[in-house]
Amino acid sequence: MTYKFAAYSKDQKKLIYPENLDFQLDIHSRTLWEDFVDESDVEIFPFIGLQDKNERDIYADCSIVKFKLMKELDKVVELVGVFTFNEEDLSYEIDIIGDKEYVCLNYVGNGIFYDFEIVGTVQENPELMKVYKRD
Repeated sequence: MTYKFAAYSKDQKKLIYPENLDFQLDIHSRTLWEDFVDESDVEIFPFIGLQDKNERDIYADCSIVKFKLMKELDKVVELVGVFTFNEEDLSYEIDIIGDKEYVCLNYVGNGIFYDFEIVGTVQENPELMKVYKRD
């Protein structure tokens, strides 16, 4: 099976996007990354299957994404967050940065999500985590 992912090199301090690799999936630990990378130097981030409005791939625990959420027909809010994998529900959710009303969202029952735009990455742009914090 082929998987798409981004990798952050701690030595080089940059994200790299290797070609897709074929490897075995271990249902208990999810992946066997150690067969392919030295985890002491590299962090791996899976592609979540979505692209932003500029056709850039979104990666879990990596891409900082600005997006719109329509809660009701007359209520649209702009939020910023990072997709994470919820192992309990086996689904992706968005951890919201700096909003007291919206903390964590998933696609089930939280409204309509649209207009995704990657504004940076957690690894390469940690300052954005502070910029989007709201008091």
